Amino acid sequence: MSNLQNNHLIEVEQHFWDLLNDYGKTNDQALKIIKQKHGSLGHDHALSLIQEQEDEEQRYRKGV
Repeated sequence: MSNLQNNHLIEVEQHFWDLLNDYGKTNDQALKIIKQKHGSLGHDHALSLIQEQEDEEQRYRKGV
């Protein structure tokens, strides 16, 4: 993956968490904004962040 793509994904990630934590957006609201600003690649990356978070929460609940 090129450096430019990595920088873009980092920007998407930062924007996504800001929308959730600083602006109080729901996942769906944040995903819509990310798709509008960063396109399908950004949207897909944000979806993967949500999935990672859900996986981590499940592991935590199971005590793994």
